[in-house]
Amino acid sequence: ERYFLDWSVADRTQASAAASATIVAAIGVDVPAVELWYLPFETVEWEPVDEYGYWAVRAVMVSFNGLLPLGAAALAAPWLGRRIADLTAVVTGLGVFAFVETMYTWPKFTAVMIASTGLGLLLARRSALGGALFGLSYLAHPVTLVMGAGALALLYVFRLGWKMAGLFFASAAAAVMPWFAWTALVLSHSSRMVLYPLGWII
Repeated sequence: ERYFLDWSVADRTQASAAASATIVAAIGVDVPAVELWYLPFETVEWEPVDEYGYWAVRAVMVSFNGLLPLGAAALAAPWLGRRIADLTAVVTGLGVFAFVETMYTWPKFTAVMIASTGLGLLLARRSALGGALFGLSYLAHPVTLVMGAGALALLYVFRLGWKMAGLFFASAAAAVMPWFAWTALVLSHSSRMVLYPLGWII
């Protein structure tokens, strides 16, 4: 159950981990259960294709993060139209920050991509599906909590109504509750994801 140092497996980004592990296993790469952070630093050198199989995980996560322009387009399309959405995707993809964060492999961009798609569906008045994706994005990385303010802003600006808001957030909650129930009942460990971005210091 221990994930990294004093972190529990309940504390981290399980949707990203599960998806990347599934793809890496499907392509036949074996990642041994070696905790590299406990090995002497001089024995672990970065390589494009390392012997531990982490290169495959890195490639999968870079690919996930690289989908951010699609999320930006999905959010812009119902708001500004198809042409502006296409331009938004191009501008997003060409940004230096986007490139750096994509190569960094942290799943924040994966979460933002999924959340942006969910918000786009909300604007298209498909709030149940949009909420489910918003919940999935939270399981990819809890940075989605920050985007919750954006969801509230969109609901207010576009006058989508209480029914749409309730359905959106209820669907998001339904998507994440099984994970939190499992961590509480099986692992007996409440997830620090609910305290993002303060989880690490608590």
